[in-house]
Amino acid sequence: MYKLHRDYEVHSDSIVSGEKRSTIELSEFANDVFGKREQWSLQGLAEFLLGCSLRKDTSVRISKWSSDVLSMQQIDYAACDAFASLLLFHKINNHKKRMLQPSVFLQAE
Repeated sequence: MYKLHRDYEVHSDSIVSGEKRSTIELSEFANDVFGKREQWSLQGLAEFLLGCSLRKDTSVRISKWSSDVLSMQQIDYAACDAFASLLLFHKINNHKKRMLQPSVFLQAE
């Protein structure tokens, strides 16, 4: 969200619909759920939670993303980031759900 705001002046308020948010900051979500205070990058979260490294080709990363037509490399890069974000959200959310479940030790006998 920070980069969207910085580079394209997109404000998170402009993509919030009523009470439900249409976006989530994975770094903040991970910190809340895991009790950490990190400045996570997508790459860092993928390594920490998924045990994998994302392909981050510098030439694609610093290419002209404001172009009207993206290259296949840019599309692939964006798709991989989007898919990694989805996997990370599910991983963090599943951990949160497990934390909220009553403990087996507290069940009545």
